[in-house]
Amino acid sequence: MKILTISYQIMCILAVTMMAYSLDPVRLRKFNENLMKCSEKLGASTTSLSAEALVCALDRDGKLLDDNGEYIRDAVVQSMEDAISDPSTVKKARETLNKCFDDADQSGTTGREQTIKIATCHLPLVSSFDKLK
Repeated sequence: MKILTISYQIMCILAVTMMAYSLDPVRLRKFNENLMKCSEKLGASTTSLSAEALVCALDRDGKLLDDNGEYIRDAVVQSMEDAISDPSTVKKARETLNKCFDDADQSGTTGREQTIKIATCHLPLVSSFDKLK
């Protein structure tokens, strides 16, 4: 009986951990919808993503940009990792994204200018977001 109780407690902890640390599929779908809406709003192609449309979708997400319109680095890295299924692609994407952040930091830009700079740099990574589909 003790084993069942312990197993149940472990399963509950794992379920809560998975819910807390994994990206909500509804949120992922909403992000994809926001990308399309932002592209249309900006008059951009919905088949070719722009940095402005990406920033618009990030802003609509509400959890990836701070009050100054700058990336919340850890949140963006985690969301990117959650949107890519292949571990080797995640590793390469993380390296690229960190380089984008570092380059923007070294450039001295801040606010929206910094956000656009980072978005432009990591725009090619969005095509790796296979969980958006």
